[in-house]
Amino acid sequence: MTVQDLYDYILKHSTAEAALMNLLKGHVIEYEKLKFSAEGEEIHPIMLITMAAMDMGWDMAVPNPEDPDAEVIGMIVGTTDYIDDVLGKYEDFHDKDEN
Repeated sequence: MTVQDLYDYILKHSTAEAALMNLLKGHVIEYEKLKFSAEGEEIHPIMLITMAAMDMGWDMAVPNPEDPDAEVIGMIVGTTDYIDDVLGKYEDFHDKDEN
């Protein structure tokens, strides 16, 4: 079955809106199951992001706060080229501020 065959089959039996809602519900339910699998065994969303990035072969950039107990305030996740591009633009921006 091709993607087009599956698309045609789904739309034959439901509206596009209903199909989209079912797709989204499935992902939300799965995410919630992963995040809160059992009392005391919850997975922090940052760990989910990290595991997904590793599965996809992506890199991560996380700020290194002075305080080791500080909460993570942000991260960059993507291919090496993407992260290099983002950080390069960031460094270029800050270099201009210093001049």
